[in-house]
Amino acid sequence: MKIEVYTDGFCDPNPGRGGWGWFCPTFKTENCGGERESTNNRMEIEAIRQALMAFDLNAELIIYSDSEYAIRAASGKTKKLKANIELVLDTMRIAARRNVKFVWVRGHTGIEGNEKADSLAKRGSNG
Repeated sequence: MKIEVYTDGFCDPNPGRGGWGWFCPTFKTENCGGERESTNNRMEIEAIRQALMAFDLNAELIIYSDSEYAIRAASGKTKKLKANIELVLDTMRIAARRNVKFVWVRGHTGIEGNEKADSLAKRGSNG
């Protein structure tokens, strides 16, 4: 069974108070959180990291994100790490131990799962 998970990060102002969120339509589960001082890119990666950790190691995951940066970082396809190095390396380590496929989706185009993850990230930034 493939488990679909939509992730998103939010920060306003950027840098500033940030939030991350993920939504799994497969199981109708979700989670969100935030940091007082962050950046949008950091929250995008944190959303993926949190989603990866939420599911069993044997789960077959499809993680959707509207952040090309976060997908490249999580999948180890980024050329040079200039920021968020520890977070990216941890996310890559977690992803490497799982059966995961990363898929980019265009943000704010009415994709239900992406819109829900966006809403959760904004909620997480308020916490």
